[in-house]
Amino acid sequence: MTSWVITRFSRTALFCLTVIIFMTAANNSGAGCFAEQAVNFTPGSGANFGQTFFPANVLGPPNGNSNPNTPTFTEEDLLSLGDGGSVTLKFVNNRIINGPGADFIVFENCLQPIGNPGQSFSEVAIVDVSADGTNWVTMPFDFIPPSPSGSILDMANFVGFAGVRPTLSSPTNGLSPFDPIQGGGDAFDLADVGLSAIQYVRIRDTGTNTLDAQGDLVTDAGNLFTFADTAGFELDAITGIHSESINPSSVSDWALY
Repeated sequence: MTSWVITRFSRTALFCLTVIIFMTAANNSGAGCFAEQAVNFTPGSGANFGQTFFPANVLGPPNGNSNPNTPTFTEEDLLSLGDGGSVTLKFVNNRIINGPGADFIVFENCLQPIGNPGQSFSEVAIVDVSADGTNWVTMPFDFIPPSPSGSILDMANFVGFAGVRPTLSSPTNGLSPFDPIQGGGDAFDLADVGLSAIQYVRIRDTGTNTLDAQGDLVTDAGNLFTFADTAGFELDAITGIHSESINPSSVSDWALY
């Protein structure tokens, strides 16, 4: 298993100049922001998809599709973690802060079956957060085994995971990447782990042997089906809903999407 440490920043503005009006953030608080740096990537088994374009394909805004039945599926936009793989991203010029409701969103390219808005072909991951990149806290998660009449595709089976809800927002359709109702993705609240601010988010594919707190084996569509030449969770982007600037000299917060 290979571990990659990444030190260069993404040119976030290149993704967004045509659709985002931005401003300096000397005293701005609460505006949305994007992850700007990939700190570490440890690919799991079967992780091939997207590595040529890493880290640019996981930084900046998500590139989804307003039609959840036809998700984005290009290496320029996604990174497959592989079974049990992980990736860590950093918010450099801003930190995510605890505000009302959800504070950040993780985007994956899960497919929603036609005519079944309560289902998705999910490949889920666990989300860890940190203020300093050293001390980590895991966002709570719970896998609810489907009933005999239910389906492994039911989104209600997966509580607190990333990779459950389709990514709808993209720089070309105007759907906000800071609003999980409008832009899709899976939202997380720092209040759930008692943190006031973070700069690091780590995404860990659940693989085939992860148990939740109740001892249930986490089983998603990725455990049951084979998807092309990819394996595990495919990360698109991470966005901060509530943030504050920690580098007033930089252009970092985004006023309009």
